[in-house]
Amino acid sequence: MKRLSCLVLGAWLMAGAFVTGCNNATPAPDEDVPGATKPAASSNPEVVDNCPHGADHACGNEAAPPSADQSHFGQPFTMTETKDLAAVAEGIGDEATVVQVRGKVDKVCRKKGCWMVIRDGDAEARVVTYSGKFLLPPDTEKGREAIVEGRLEPKIVTKKFARHLAEDGGENPEEVKGPKRELHLHATAVALR
Repeated sequence: MKRLSCLVLGAWLMAGAFVTGCNNATPAPDEDVPGATKPAASSNPEVVDNCPHGADHACGNEAAPPSADQSHFGQPFTMTETKDLAAVAEGIGDEATVVQVRGKVDKVCRKKGCWMVIRDGDAEARVVTYSGKFLLPPDTEKGREAIVEGRLEPKIVTKKFARHLAEDGGENPEEVKGPKRELHLHATAVALR
């Protein structure tokens, strides 16, 4: 009887482990990111899959967006030389660099103003404002000149997050077909002219 109890208990524990294991299975890797692991430092761009620091510091925060009549956001500029985005983007490689660049506003987060895309010719960079802890006017006009200071680096944005960004920019998220490599400019200061 004692042996039977041990066998039943053992079988029960194994069944419990099996069920628990099924409920806590390792999640499948993101199918739209090649390799689905974080790349080694500086050998490949970091994979971005969501708003940094959670929704409280990005799209979902409760701070009111600034008005469109402001021209400077964030901290004062610390650099004295402004370069064209196209010239800087051409030589960026995989290393982050601190820059002050100029470009034209192409897209803006219409939800809260937590990012914008600037363009200079064929070069574009997504300007993200959480590093400088400020927002941009969501109604900033396309084509307006922007001078941005911050850390520029390449990133790979997953399809899921690219769809989120498209939706926040007023675009159709279903048109996003896969992961996207883009330059991110972690802004500490932005001037709109």
